Amino acid sequence: MDSNKIKLILILAAALFGALYLGIAAATAQFEAVLWVVGGVGITVCLALGRRIWLLLPFASSIGLVLPLPGSFSTIFMTEAVVIGFCSMLFFTRRLPLQFKFTELEFWCLLFVLSVAQAYMRNPVGLNIFGSSTVGAKPYAVLVMLTLTATLLMVLKIEPKELKWWVTITMVATWANFALGIVSKLVPSIGYFLHASFATDASDGDSSGSRDALDEGAASRIAFVRLISINLANWISSRISPLVASFSPLWAPLVIFTIVGAAYSGYRSQLATVAMTYLVGVYYRGGLRQVVLSFFLGAAGLVLLALVNLISPLPPNVQRALTFLPGTWEQRYKDDAKGSTDWRTELWMEALKSDKYIRNKLLGDGLGMSMEQLQQTLFLQDKLGESSSGFDYHRESILISGDYHSGPVQTIRTCGYLGLAILVIGMFRVTVHAHRQIIRCRNTEWYGTALFIGNVYIWLPLGWIFIFGSFSGGADALLMGAAMVRMLEKNLPIPHYVVRKREPFVLGQHRASSADEQKPIQG
Repeated sequence: MDSNKIKLILILAAALFGALYLGIAAATAQFEAVLWVVGGVGITVCLALGRRIWLLLPFASSIGLVLPLPGSFSTIFMTEAVVIGFCSMLFFTRRLPLQFKFTELEFWCLLFVLSVAQAYMRNPVGLNIFGSSTVGAKPYAVLVMLTLTATLLMVLKIEPKELKWWVTITMVATWANFALGIVSKLVPSIGYFLHASFATDASDGDSSGSRDALDEGAASRIAFVRLISINLANWISSRISPLVASFSPLWAPLVIFTIVGAAYSGYRSQLATVAMTYLVGVYYRGGLRQVVLSFFLGAAGLVLLALVNLISPLPPNVQRALTFLPGTWEQRYKDDAKGSTDWRTELWMEALKSDKYIRNKLLGDGLGMSMEQLQQTLFLQDKLGESSSGFDYHRESILISGDYHSGPVQTIRTCGYLGLAILVIGMFRVTVHAHRQIIRCRNTEWYGTALFIGNVYIWLPLGWIFIFGSFSGGADALLMGAAMVRMLEKNLPIPHYVVRKREPFVLGQHRASSADEQKPIQG
């Protein structure tokens, strides 16, 4: 009997026993049965993918689930652990093609990781379950896993077509996320099982209306439309100029869907994110002239919305998302949005001006907190009234925990002004290199892929600083941004981008145009 028949018999036997076990478990231990099915399918997928297992990352990051597992780790964290584990086995069996090269992006990533490491060494943390005096090991575990994953992608050699698969898998998972969100709205028990990934949020943790937001007519937040609006806008921008798409009978419904979805979410930052994604797409697909025309089109659309709102008021969450723009929005929603901004500004000022919440602003206090601070935040979360500092108890607990709703301020708390400077410079350098890769791919079949991957890193530094961000979001922008740019640099089968050095200007000497200087040439 040959080896293939032996393998087939073993697989059939294992499948038979597995089916028998699951049939019994489905009646006696349903949750355990589900975990066995998910685990079995996961292992099968990993074995089938082989060295392409890294393609699980775009699926996990876009599906957006938080499974009810110990520690409430996100799907992307669990997937990163699986990818690192399988790739380690492939590496030790010499089946994983790698290419090591230390470039500028690796340098900034290393500096950032060191800035966090020094904060940890000065303020080491442990786990609450082990009785440690300081807790906060989970955020460090998440950061370590992110760093290992980004390092793997930086050195991994892949087939160029796998980058196109990244785009396809991202969009498939995005639509799956949207479908699960709709199902969770219709069947709340499913949304509860998958935690708050698809929940309808009454508040984003902002102003004094965290409880008032539950009142009739308040502006709620709709979470499950956020991912589909951003990723679909990015996909449209990578395929066609969004300005041209707005007048196409095939593309216009998709453009409208993303804008309506962003507004329907109730988040002002969501609407701004979709707008910046489209502006980047318009610039690379149509140039500065189309960017200017886009502003005129946006202004016309805003006037139309304002007129519609006068005749038939828009839903509360839509009006709140539009309050940062001029229009005929109801005063209560403008007051709610203004209260949110004032609330956050007060948090930032109190955190930065006082030494009570951030002790070392130069080097940071790390990601953890003392057991006393943890118990204090738990005590304050559900209390009403004002604390001794003059803030209400809810905001006081946020000040202690460090969840400041600001990427820069939270980074200062974690690794200080030094770490913030490294992170911001590194993010802008990722932007420069992402731009170069997009320009490099112009007029090639890889242009849409490069634009889909690089779009977010073009506007993200400004969005992270001025709109909304967190320390973990900034770390992901730098580390994963550098990793994705490096994957484009070393794996695409086209000439490398080479920056031409500017020659000193001599009167009467011909000088190449800036457009010529940006053309990719053979390196």
